Parts: sequence; structure tokens; C-alpha cells
Amino acid sequence: MTPDSRFEDMIPEVREISDHKLHENVITTWASAIAQSDFENLAEVPWWPPHEAKVGSLSLVEHVRAVVKCAIAIVDSFGQQTQTEGDIHRDDVIAGAVLHDISKVFEIVDGNLIETHELLPHPHLSVYVLARNDFSVHIQHIVLAHSDRSGVDPQTIEAKIVAIADELVVDEIYWRTTGHLKTNASKESNTR
Repeated sequence: MTPDSRFEDMIPEVREISDHKLHENVITTWASAIAQSDFENLAEVPWWPPHEAKVGSLSLVEHVRAVVKCAIAIVDSFGQQTQTEGDIHRDDVIAGAVLHDISKVFEIVDGNLIETHELLPHPHLSVYVLARNDFSVHIQHIVLAHSDRSGVDPQTIEAKIVAIADELVVDEIYWRTTGHLKTNASKESNTR
């Protein structure tokens, strides 16, 4: 089994990226990040230790898939049939959602956040990873603006969709496990 097929088995929504070059770049960038991290494979990466202490264990794959599915549902609910000026770039939304937390593989060691997390919050470190792998500034912006930790508000509809999808998925996890929204249950942590 190739790394591409293993990744697609874990996050099958990546297959919905119609641009072949972008599709392959998403997969190879994730494979490279895992290879450079302390993790053997993507399946063993935890979602986010500060949240897991409150809501239980969840893998990064589960979180990413939920964000991607939510983002796709938002885009598809608008019912665009063709790509024209001002339309939503579905491939960018999917790629941004798949990549939005890529730097977490460098921020978590032995289930704990390391100094990198505090000094380079994951949206910033993720942009570095994406820039080194030739992703467009639009996809870099989607990833940077997905979390308020970056200090950058979404400036495109694609970035807004991924930010909303991520926030909604986090709130759903909190609601399901604690009966409260994350945004209401915990004001002390601004980390998604």
C-alpha cells in the first residue's frame, strides 16, 4: 500500500479535490510532515491535548475529517454548478480544511504540547509548512485564518468557511461531551 492510498483511506475526502496537482501536493505534504515528526503515522496523532483533557480522546484524523466534511457541506449547500468570478473555490476549501492543523504533528510530543506551541502557534507554523511546499497564498490564508490564535481574520469566503467549520466541529465535540459549547465552556483557552 502506498503512502497516498493510506492517506486517502484515513481522509477519503481528499479524493474530492479535482485539481490533480493540488490533490497530490496535499498528500505529499502530509506524508513529509509525518516523516519529519516524532509520529510513525497520522493515525496516532492526537487531536489537541488541552481539549482532550476536557472532552476525552480524539485523533487528529477524526477532527480533520469532521472539519473537511463540514466545510464541504457548507460549500455544497450553496449549490454552485460552475466556477466563475466570485464563486467559491471548492478545491481550496477542501485542501485548506485537510491541511488546517498540519503543524500539530510538530507541536505534540508524547501527548504533551511543547515549546513550539507557545512560540509558533499552529496557524503560523502551518503556513511555513505550506509555503515550503508551494501552496498558493489563498490556501495559506485559509490555514492561517482558521483560528483566532493567528490574529488574522478570514479575508476570503474560503477561509471563512474553514474557520466556521473548525469552530463548529470543536463546539459540537464540547456539546456532545460536556453539554456546553467550547466558546462558552472555556474562555481561558483560545486554542483550536
